[in-house]
Amino acid sequence: MLMTLLLFLGVLLTLTSFGLLAIVSLDRKRQARIVRISRALGNPAVASVSGKQGATRGAQTRRTVRIGVFGTVLDRALQKAGIALRSSDFLGLIIAGCIGLAAAAHFVLLMPVLPSVVTGLVVSGLTGWLVLRISTASRASAFAAQMPAALDTFGRALRAGRPVSEALDVVVHNTEAPLKPEMEKCRDMLALGHSLNETLRRLADRVDVPEVRFFSVATHLQSETGGNLVETIEHLAEQLRERLKLKKKIRALSAESRASAMILGALPFAIAAVLYAINADYLLPLVHDARGRAMAALGLVSLIAGMLVLFRMGKLDV
Repeated sequence: MLMTLLLFLGVLLTLTSFGLLAIVSLDRKRQARIVRISRALGNPAVASVSGKQGATRGAQTRRTVRIGVFGTVLDRALQKAGIALRSSDFLGLIIAGCIGLAAAAHFVLLMPVLPSVVTGLVVSGLTGWLVLRISTASRASAFAAQMPAALDTFGRALRAGRPVSEALDVVVHNTEAPLKPEMEKCRDMLALGHSLNETLRRLADRVDVPEVRFFSVATHLQSETGGNLVETIEHLAEQLRERLKLKKKIRALSAESRASAMILGALPFAIAAVLYAINADYLLPLVHDARGRAMAALGLVSLIAGMLVLFRMGKLDV
């Protein structure tokens, strides 16, 4: 009865933590939306009040979370991954997941308290790290796929005689996320009086994708050395398109190693499922015996390390 009650309290605490974090995130989005609408409608009073509230919350977050460099680094990583969360919210989700996993490991798998906490912390932390890595890689791939077409549109708009700000507006109306919101920021910065070099430099710092850095560096060199900006943009678009083709060719040639990693990674779990269906008692020492749990943990770590090596062997930088 006591174990059931504690398990219920652990699950309830985890779900409550997730719910509170979701409410805080939605409230911040709502306040930001109110500020944008008020500015668009020309209501400075509401925009000023909402802006002060947002600034106060931002200052409090910086004072409480960004002590040292970890919060700043995590915020940059979340920005590069395109995740609309602050470092405090992301860490809160990891802690909530750690609590839930530790409770499940202790009350369901009957693990001791300290190993349960360590397991929950490791699994939750690795899950957050994988989410960041996968989201960052997916966003970078999307940028690499969208940049050639966006540069072609930008170059054609410049060739038609449009100024840079209007050319960026044409790009905004002809692209999709994740490139579209970043181009909107560039257009707004140019409208506020920033130079093109500074705007593209900040874009490269925010996104941190090679294709965007190529665009920023090429434009900066062209502005210093002179020349035709339209031809520079068109040549860069062609080079990025060839680079994208080469990356796809390398991915096709390295598909065998990735398939091997997935098959070898899934094979132990498939065999364990078959053994559990045939004779469940055969696998019980891996759960109830301390030596079995140590062997299972060591095998899982070795399996993850082998999969990472195989995936790394099939990944080439272009």
